[in-house]
Amino acid sequence: MQKFKIFFNHVFLEIVIFALILLIGYQAFATSLKNFEKRPKLIVVIVIDQFRADYLTKFSKQFLPAGNAQNPGGLRFLMNGGAYFPMAQYQILQTMTCPAHAMILTGSYPAQTGIGLNEWFNPIENRIVYCVEDSEFGMSPKNLRTTTVGDELKTFSQKSQTIAISVKDRSAIALGGKKANMAIWFDVKLHAWNIGSYYGIKELPAWVKKQNEILVQSGLSEKIDTPNFESGKLAVKSSLDLGLSALQSLKMGQNSDSTDLLAISLSHHDILGHTFGPDSKEMKDFTILEDQLLADFFKKLSQQTHNLADVAIVLTGDHGIPPTTDVAQKNKQPAGQIDLLGIFKKINSGLDEKFGKPSKEWIKGTHLYHFYLNPEVLQNKKLEKSTVENQIKKILEREPGIDLVITETDIVNNHLPSGILEKQIRNSFIPGQSGDVILIPSPFFYEKGKNNTTHVTGYSYDRTVPMIFFGPWFKPGIYSEGSVVDIASTLTFISGALPPAKNQGLVIKEILK
Repeated sequence: MQKFKIFFNHVFLEIVIFALILLIGYQAFATSLKNFEKRPKLIVVIVIDQFRADYLTKFSKQFLPAGNAQNPGGLRFLMNGGAYFPMAQYQILQTMTCPAHAMILTGSYPAQTGIGLNEWFNPIENRIVYCVEDSEFGMSPKNLRTTTVGDELKTFSQKSQTIAISVKDRSAIALGGKKANMAIWFDVKLHAWNIGSYYGIKELPAWVKKQNEILVQSGLSEKIDTPNFESGKLAVKSSLDLGLSALQSLKMGQNSDSTDLLAISLSHHDILGHTFGPDSKEMKDFTILEDQLLADFFKKLSQQTHNLADVAIVLTGDHGIPPTTDVAQKNKQPAGQIDLLGIFKKINSGLDEKFGKPSKEWIKGTHLYHFYLNPEVLQNKKLEKSTVENQIKKILEREPGIDLVITETDIVNNHLPSGILEKQIRNSFIPGQSGDVILIPSPFFYEKGKNNTTHVTGYSYDRTVPMIFFGPWFKPGIYSEGSVVDIASTLTFISGALPPAKNQGLVIKEILK
């Protein structure tokens, strides 16, 4: 009996302690109604294209001093005063510009946004489809199957304004969403900033025209999208200056009844990175330059917004990048480039040998490691799709530089590797858009092409980026785990708006005051 009492008391004590922990944890994340109703007048989202997480950890000592809200520095200003996630993640199979930008402000994975790649093969139309193409408007968010933060802010208050800016059209359009007042991108045909007809802007605003005049005067307007340091400097500065001009001209962040959104994606980091690689002096120098240009931007932003008192700032990247092949091999890491044209030929010859040569090619199309079978050939040969998929898998798994091959049948029947890879595949697979067979290269292997290195995997060097939340709503500090998909729900929470329609992210409650 005595032993039973001791046991009972011990169990009861554990239950009480556990309950107290839950209660303390609950209270730690609670806030008052007064705090909750203090909403940002302006949200500024900055995405640096191809900004791998270790750019901040490697180069931080060479950044400008942090400063303060009255006299802010650049990247260190956010790192020091914000909720900083040094190693935030994209849990998707293939990280690249359009899918990632679509994720950032929708809070949804590609399987929900409908954008899994920058471009994909359409087997019905027998052509490559660009992620933001539109037969009616040229470019638009037509392919985006959900709403964004900006869309929800506009639903919450019709006074809300959303402006999205990037050298890349897909970046600006994906960040802006369906209801953006305008998405502005650099038109490579016009060599100037432009706004698509989707947004109903019949004539470029004067402040956009002014930036175009500056580009012409620089003599670099025809080179702004090339891997050149001076062109990159101009592109970043012009993108940020456009943002400041939009704030001033449209009086953004000045309405107490609504929250405005300014989203800027800095594309040139990616353009340079593909050419020189993440370990190059060029990328180090350009990151330090971006720090200086951001410091200038934050100072002017502070002046326009009463020392950032009502401003929430988020900074992140859309993906990382692997080292160049020579750097990886120098570090004794197996690395190389995959000849997809050669693989395409091997698939066809291997299937010919197994099933006999058809009247047309087995593979109707291929793009970005996705292979699309020709249904007409399967019908004529009276073959099950799964049979041909498995044969392709056997052919590809013998090839060097290929880590894994996934088929649509594998996904449908839940025959997937466990752990993070299964999650990435589930988050990324889009029926009708994803291939019947998907190739996953080995680490540090990528498609042979014009770039010295490229990103298109879910490996840590491609999926890991920094993520920083800055403003009076957030607790400064270093946080060990973070997911980019949580940005949207966190921003809508502090704004009082509903999360985007297909949002899958969570409010990051541990950073909230």
